[in-house]
Amino acid sequence: MANTTIKQKIGLILTGIIFTLIFLEVGLRSAGFVLLYVSAPKENTISESYTNNTYRILALGESTTEMGGKNSWPSQLETVLNNKTNKFRFKVFNEGIAGTTTAFIVARLGNNLQKYNPNMVITMMGINDVPYIKYDDTFRAKVILFFTDLRIYKLGTWIIASLHEKFNMTNHNTNETPISENFSTPTEEDILKKIWDEGKCNDAENMFRNTMQLDSKNDYPYYFLGCCYRILGKYTIALNMTLKAIQINPLNYKTYSLLGDIYLAQGNVDLAKVYYEKSIKLNQNQTNAYNKLGYIYEIKGMSKKAKEMYLRTLWINPSDVVAAVALLDFNLTYQEMKTIYEKMNIPFRITLESIESITKYHYNKLYAILASHGIKYIAMQYPTLDVAELKDMFKGDEDIIFVSNENNFKEALKNGTYSDYFIDHIHENREASWGHATPLGNRLIAENVATVILEELNITK
Repeated sequence: MANTTIKQKIGLILTGIIFTLIFLEVGLRSAGFVLLYVSAPKENTISESYTNNTYRILALGESTTEMGGKNSWPSQLETVLNNKTNKFRFKVFNEGIAGTTTAFIVARLGNNLQKYNPNMVITMMGINDVPYIKYDDTFRAKVILFFTDLRIYKLGTWIIASLHEKFNMTNHNTNETPISENFSTPTEEDILKKIWDEGKCNDAENMFRNTMQLDSKNDYPYYFLGCCYRILGKYTIALNMTLKAIQINPLNYKTYSLLGDIYLAQGNVDLAKVYYEKSIKLNQNQTNAYNKLGYIYEIKGMSKKAKEMYLRTLWINPSDVVAAVALLDFNLTYQEMKTIYEKMNIPFRITLESIESITKYHYNKLYAILASHGIKYIAMQYPTLDVAELKDMFKGDEDIIFVSNENNFKEALKNGTYSDYFIDHIHENREASWGHATPLGNRLIAENVATVILEELNITK
């Protein structure tokens, strides 16, 4: 009887945990749905009726596709196309998802095709791909994708990462003045959405200026405004805000890293290097500073040091896309990576399947699905990058339209500044540099791909 009671108690506890997780998952998804419904542009829904001459285009990608609201490149593409011709009515659906990978894009493709019934699909994807996340029709792959897409899984990984960071910060500051308890740094994505998706930069500025007046010892508002002004390209005021944040709280490593970002954006790589190194002294387990130091060593021609910085990033976070892509540019072999780790006395725990092979696999998988449905496919390259990298992922006999954003952006950058077209840096090396696009940058993408679409449909006006 006693054993039965214990089993019953264990069963009740497990049942309670399962139901709690289910309710939490439903709650998180419901909150996300409400947020997306409120913030999404209303004209981008499928609910409206279509006439026979409506040409439907589905845009797939990551944050570079999703972000911007009415200023995103898919939204601007719809406007450009409809302004250039009256033979068709174009409707562009934006299914870009910040932080997603090609695996999840392919996994969701079937539902998106059923939902939107597109005539054409455009992708700009691959920058977030990580090892081992691979879509297949097997049960195991579907289970992995299911669990990694759960909101509670993402919440759990975020909590673990936050606790890990807090633990590291505590270790670094055991004998020093504690950091402001109110400091809660927004992610870059939060800031970008606040500025570009909602267009409320002035509201955010006023709000935090009021906070500064009420609490002059809180470094967070100065840090946040420093981030905002850096993104907007207002480097002088960004510098002033960041230096003020450091004056209030000289122990916050993120502020030093931000200061490095500002100096790097201004082209002062030597000062940027100094502050990235200061940031690392306060917290050795951050990736932004190591990645930026890697970039600085690259442009200085110090490739060996650059590799070491990127490899340190991968030791901290084996899934860091920036470092992995940078190392792919160096064409490092597995043995070379292992040797560099051994020289740095760092445990070598990376057994990477090539990111390129994962991305290539999903591009071909996506094309095969679209071809089986008779849907036209446009594979678009990121700004400033060589479209040949995309073409190399296929055999060459596929019916695919490749769109380059290399020459149009490089030409535009000759006549304007980087901040005219990008609000941050996602990819940086000596050959190309790009990030999330400004409304003007997204306009450049939209006009470029619109020209290709109209040529494909043989529409002159």
